[in-house]
Amino acid sequence: MQVKKQWEWEILNLWLLFGLFFGLKKILDITLLAFLLSSIIAIGIIIYRKKKKIDDEYIPFGPFLVIGIALMLFLPSGTIVDGFMVFCNMISQNILLLIGK
Repeated sequence: MQVKKQWEWEILNLWLLFGLFFGLKKILDITLLAFLLSSIIAIGIIIYRKKKKIDDEYIPFGPFLVIGIALMLFLPSGTIVDGFMVFCNMISQNILLLIGK
């Protein structure tokens, strides 16, 4: 349990360090990209673990944060957040059309 707590602080320090390096808008992109990647891959990992009956419950977030940082080195600032906002707006408009308002 102590190792897990130490890794959580290391990830927070890594996130803050790159936040200072990249700036606010790009660190928001990195965070959103890391959360999206981790949620998609974690679903696959959870399904695999359920099928194989593996009891390990911890999925590390650090690798997804590093992947997000690496991808954002090549993307312009605001790309992920703006794309996500367009996607959310599209979903909300479709829901309103289904409701009939």
